[in-house]
Amino acid sequence: MKRKILAVAAALSLFAAIGSAETITLPAGSYTVGEGEVNPGVYIVTTESGSMKAFLPAGDVIEVETELTLESVQVSGFTVDIGQYIVGVDFPAGKYKIENVEGSTFSEFSCWNTDDRLQLSEYINDDGYIGQAVLEDGYKVSVKKGAVHFGPASGVTFD
Repeated sequence: MKRKILAVAAALSLFAAIGSAETITLPAGSYTVGEGEVNPGVYIVTTESGSMKAFLPAGDVIEVETELTLESVQVSGFTVDIGQYIVGVDFPAGKYKIENVEGSTFSEFSCWNTDDRLQLSEYINDDGYIGQAVLEDGYKVSVKKGAVHFGPASGVTFD
């Protein structure tokens, strides 16, 4: 997928950074995420016009018109607004606790696997949450009625 770097984070309203790992500077040019200088992940992207947080998935081609700085960050969670999303493109795959954003009465969360079979459909009321949802690359996610926050899942896990 080819897109300009400044359009990458439009779907994500918040990444809660917990630390940074690496900073790279890219001159003007074309870069494929996962091949060469840019690894997939969450970054603070800085240009001469400002900075933002963005998720860059493998295979994306980013066009840099002027010099650009990418600072990789580890995240503890993120919030998405009402909309349709693709896991691995709009946000990272993973195991999440999904809950209403403070101030929302309730949210509707649905998820379909790569075969378009419904995996999960839940109404999340103001103090409710989905304790452990495993979202894999290619899954489709729909958020209706109110924003939701994705945080680290807790509980028993088996490796």
